[in-house]
Amino acid sequence: MANVLVVDDDLAVRDVLSEILFRRGHSVVAARDGLEALSRAGRARFACALADWRLPRLGGRELLEKLREAQPGLPIVVMSGSVSEAALGDTEIAAFLRKPFDVAEVEQVVAAVLEEHPAHEARRFPRKEVAWRAEVRAGADAAAALTRNLSLGGAQVRVRAAEAAFSPGARVEGVLFGPQGGAVRVPARVVWRSPASGDSEARVGLEFLERTPAVLAGIRELL
Repeated sequence: MANVLVVDDDLAVRDVLSEILFRRGHSVVAARDGLEALSRAGRARFACALADWRLPRLGGRELLEKLREAQPGLPIVVMSGSVSEAALGDTEIAAFLRKPFDVAEVEQVVAAVLEEHPAHEARRFPRKEVAWRAEVRAGADAAAALTRNLSLGGAQVRVRAAEAAFSPGARVEGVLFGPQGGAVRVPARVVWRSPASGDSEARVGLEFLERTPAVLAGIRELL
């Protein structure tokens, strides 16, 4: 379970990559441009990063250099649908993903990068199951849920399939309750949703939107 930074200005790409990585047990932090990626890198440590080559507000070689200044040795996978790997020249990258890519390619590349960079792969976060209660900000719908793969970056939860509020893109307010007491309130965004076992439940991938020192400290206590 590694903490992975995903940087792409296309929301659909960010969501697809987040879902693939969540399903492999990783924690995912997403950024929509280079400056947001640098901000994320200043607040959390990552095992590797997947970054689109052409991004608004800082991209290309400059982004790679600044990410490595923030986190020396960070392995970075470059993604592009318009630039070839050969065109990158002597740019130092861990791997290259040509868009469009499929699930297997992403899984294989990330696994290979983490295996090749064990020092960074060690930046993992333990995960435990805790009770999760969520409420949608804009409505009255709420659901009790049990988390799977809780980490500092997000969680997978099981909710009743009838809870339409838990659809991709929805923002929810959550409260995490630890097995020995303690609670943390954190806003999150639904990244993906898929049927779970049985017709009455669905699995939902959540990305935590707030990573203040107080929130991160509270989650660490639960972990």
